[in-house]
Amino acid sequence: MGQPPTQECVWCGEPRPKTAVKRPRLSCEYMASHFAKRFDMELADLRRPDRLRDTIRVKREIIRLLRGEGYTLVAIGCCLGYADHTTVLHHLRRGNNR
Repeated sequence: MGQPPTQECVWCGEPRPKTAVKRPRLSCEYMASHFAKRFDMELADLRRPDRLRDTIRVKREIIRLLRGEGYTLVAIGCCLGYADHTTVLHHLRRGNNR
């Protein structure tokens, strides 16, 4: 059995199965950098391991926005430089309480 037919994604240019091309989706890193610019930050600033209050607030908001777009915890964690998806889950739970 061969591989399923692929088509180039209209947003990122990566080859995807034809069924996945129907609903184009931007990459998690692109979305995170777009949201970071809203807060006058760069994605590299968010990937630093610092724990400054303003940076954490922006990270928490970006995580909430990305999760709302349907990205997985693992994808969000990888995009923001976290070693584990549970850190993203912590931010989501913590953000709802504040």
